[in-house]
Amino acid sequence: MAKKDNKNSFLNMHVMQFTKDSLTHYDFKERFSATPYKINDNRIDVDTTSIGVFRFVDKNRFRLAPDRLADSIDFVRLLPTKTVLPKTAIEKMNFEIEYKGRTLTTNFGKTEQIKGPDTRLENINNTYFLSIYRNDRRLGSIPIKKVTDKQLVLYGFPEKPFEVSGEAISEK
Repeated sequence: MAKKDNKNSFLNMHVMQFTKDSLTHYDFKERFSATPYKINDNRIDVDTTSIGVFRFVDKNRFRLAPDRLADSIDFVRLLPTKTVLPKTAIEKMNFEIEYKGRTLTTNFGKTEQIKGPDTRLENINNTYFLSIYRNDRRLGSIPIKKVTDKQLVLYGFPEKPFEVSGEAISEK
């Protein structure tokens, strides 16, 4: 789930799973809750309450216009990350990612080397995530579309172009 967040414009990602009859919320990998839902025309009903109108943006994204919120919420399908690099190699790399005038430098847990939030490389099945922590608390996670020795591409952002790339930087 990707939605606009004025407080933290770089991320706001929650993991949810839609099955045939249940909407399951996760705190990243751990199941938090499950709720029955139904589709009626272009509306999603949770339990017995309609929560809003949805439309597909593309085959991997749909947008919900909630009845009680001003901003829409996008739901993005998680896809396997494209890479030939093992996780241990990616964790040794650093990337600079620019988004809306802000720069995030990944450090994958090496907070003593770079000031700012702690970034960690995490995964759910074959999808890698750039997770951002502060004081050992996950602020959010952004799925990684592709990672090479030169570039990291993140997806799931709430506004076009829906993805952001970062360039690899050398150790200082």
